[in-house]
Amino acid sequence: MEQRQFGNSDLYASAIGFGTWEMSTRQYGHIDAGEATRAVQSAIDQGITLFDTSETYGPFHSERLLGRALGARRKDVILVSKVGFTFQD
Repeated sequence: MEQRQFGNSDLYASAIGFGTWEMSTRQYGHIDAGEATRAVQSAIDQGITLFDTSETYGPFHSERLLGRALGARRKDVILVSKVGFTFQD
């Protein structure tokens, strides 16, 4: 997987990221935690090191799932998030 420098920092991230909106219960309904973990682990195995999440996905549901799925591999990835947004029902 191609790695690119993250801005002017010393960090490098995969050119392709893994978005976690689909791990949200708000938009797509229930997702099996085991399935989410397998998807995250597979992405890392394929060289993906950039993961995008948000407090609004669930809310907080995808962040929790991602945290559990990363486990000890958290140190190997870069997390990108957004805060401060609210959804109106």
